Amino acid sequence: MILVLCFGLALVCCEKGNEDTDAAVVNTESAKTAINDAWRKFETDWKNEDVEACAFLYTEDALNMPDGRPESRGREAFAQFYGFLFDRYDFDNVLYKTREIDVCGETAVEIGEFSHDMIEEDMSNFIKQRYVAVWKHQADGSWKIHRFIFNNFPPTE
Repeated sequence: MILVLCFGLALVCCEKGNEDTDAAVVNTESAKTAINDAWRKFETDWKNEDVEACAFLYTEDALNMPDGRPESRGREAFAQFYGFLFDRYDFDNVLYKTREIDVCGETAVEIGEFSHDMIEEDMSNFIKQRYVAVWKHQADGSWKIHRFIFNNFPPTE
């Protein structure tokens, strides 16, 4: 299902963004670098438990669609989510890894995975999940997540 969603998103955004092939190559590389830099900053913000900085990775009307949980909309909802996490758990080894990015004009579709150790009292739990993020290029030149969906990897046999 996620692959169908990714393919559909990539198809829709790419139909509008391929007029100038040379410009698309330059924009693609710069977008990929900016998105990678945004994740590295986010990892630092997470480690510092900076709720506002973590929420600032998302657009004002971003949509979060977590596996098995209600969706939430808006940067404020992300701030509340990170506030809840940081109040309840400690985290270590936070890592976001991009597997692929398709850039089409002002939109980028990213498939990736993230992992971290989630520590509650004296128990540690290793979390590893996959995600699809739709990024939007902002007027200030930054890239922010506009749509985010994530779920668990299937169990290994």
